[in-house]
Amino acid sequence: MQAHASSSHPVGRSIWSVPVYLPYLQPNLSDAAIAEVESRLHVKLPESYLAILRQQNGGPTRWTHPETPSRDIWGIGPHGPHIGDDDCWRETTHPDIWRPANFQKLIPFDSDGNWYVCFDYRHDAEPCVTYVDLETMEDRLIAPNFTAFLSALEPDKDEFVGLVGISGETDINESRARLNQLFNTSAKEGQGVADLGYPTYFWPHIASISPNSVPRGFVRPDDPRYAELNNLLPGEALRYPEFPDVKILLKLVSDNAADKVMIAARAVGLNLRRLSL
Repeated sequence: MQAHASSSHPVGRSIWSVPVYLPYLQPNLSDAAIAEVESRLHVKLPESYLAILRQQNGGPTRWTHPETPSRDIWGIGPHGPHIGDDDCWRETTHPDIWRPANFQKLIPFDSDGNWYVCFDYRHDAEPCVTYVDLETMEDRLIAPNFTAFLSALEPDKDEFVGLVGISGETDINESRARLNQLFNTSAKEGQGVADLGYPTYFWPHIASISPNSVPRGFVRPDDPRYAELNNLLPGEALRYPEFPDVKILLKLVSDNAADKVMIAARAVGLNLRRLSL
């Protein structure tokens, strides 16, 4: 089988989603934790995988692999989901469920319980990356190694459609007020700090806005570990570090709508530009 060709994206780019969903974050990676999981799984984990876990020990990624629905990379540690979580993979041993040949040599690092993205140790010492779908009985090579997997990560196809950055001396409340004037209607409050870690507002069938600079991490108030995690990552970080001058992200329904709003926004004193990578 042919693996998906690697893209030209640099592996060293920022891959982790901001803000970090703190319940999925493992403790800072240690040599002892690496040695324990490698001994238990009887594998040598890829250095490129360990390198990104030293930056952040697991969590949601900014982008996804074009051949999978994967949007997380599990870390090494005690909190689920994590690599080596036996309960997750053991379910495939049920006699009524299809499983790939030598599945014990597949080590999942993301899954929804029906599909799995795995380090594949069935062939070489350096594992390739394989996608397994239990419902469709797929067992498919998607990258020759983890470095190639990281290089192939890309935005969802509609992530940059109609995406505009607002720069200058403004914040989300001032931008919302000026856009209320432009759209001649008041924005509604969308998902907020409790669900996303930052505020959002939207004009139905027109646009939505949210800040680029947000808390580095968040945990929902009803989480049983809230007191433990709430102040784990103080400070703020950029959701799109490629655009450090952008204060507010304005998402229009289409590129055509974005072009029209960029022209009209001059009348309400907003500094807009289209965003793309």
